Amino acid sequence: MTHTANHPVRSIGLVLTLLVVCVGGLLVSAGVAAGQTADFDPDKPYVGMEVTASDSQIQDGEFYDLRVVDSFDGGTVRTHSFVRELQADGTEIVIETESLEPDSYYFVVGPGLDSPTSLTEEQTFELREQTLNVGFGDDDDRTNASTEKNHTDPDTAQYYGTVTLNSDPAPPNTTIEAEIEGEVRGSITIETAGEYGNATDPSERLAVDRPTDDEALNVSFYITPPESDRIAANQSASWESGALTQLNLTADVSTTTQTDDSTLDVETNETTDDTHETTDGDAVADDTTDTAPGFGVIVTLVSLAAAVLFGRRHRK
Repeated sequence: MTHTANHPVRSIGLVLTLLVVCVGGLLVSAGVAAGQTADFDPDKPYVGMEVTASDSQIQDGEFYDLRVVDSFDGGTVRTHSFVRELQADGTEIVIETESLEPDSYYFVVGPGLDSPTSLTEEQTFELREQTLNVGFGDDDDRTNASTEKNHTDPDTAQYYGTVTLNSDPAPPNTTIEAEIEGEVRGSITIETAGEYGNATDPSERLAVDRPTDDEALNVSFYITPPESDRIAANQSASWESGALTQLNLTADVSTTTQTDDSTLDVETNETTDDTHETTDGDAVADDTTDTAPGFGVIVTLVSLAAAVLFGRRHRK
């Protein structure tokens, strides 16, 4: 009689234990997916200043991605693009800003810095362009002068920037060609992954010669990775005499994986202008978000197995 009376109490206790374990698994999953971001000093630097990203979770010697915000949605980062790769020194990452585009927002992601699902403007740093007020004579007339861009050969238009394939940096030895009216007017082979040309050395930029037809000013770009087919870039530009333009190039490609007796084609998701849209459940660091739900499932399965064993013992 005593055993029969206690049986409902034990059943209720078992149910409560299962609920606690399941809820705990879900909380652990959510905590793993949340991640954290670095602090930037200064958080509103001018072009040319050195920015330090710091956080206790930054791992010495590891590589991190510097990314630029393409658009915000109500103070939350909506889309962002790869800029370049940086290596950590201790728990800090030093960011040189000379070649970065002003009036833009930047952040870093990588090991230990698993960007949250909703990255806010406060978790980025704003790069600004410094202006100079120059006085003239006794009248103290003033003009607002900004940093002057480099001039180039008037018979060419020159380009530099980042180049990504499926949002990943293009590998070294990738060739970029510029065409006007189907004629190649300039080309460059990149040496550093994800970058072509630079803002300071004219000899390392993609120089596009003056078109033969003055009315044909549209420049199309094509990317050819090592041992791969030529791909049309998503971006184009207008040829302008003597202009120096930072143009970040992107392309969408489909990769082919060989198996023993068959070939599997993997079509990539479409992107525009090297943008990566962060939506609910889509964090920058996919490794942590994929493993978190699995942990909760494992905890739940173990709890159910324990419940079955517990029930069988009491029936005996």
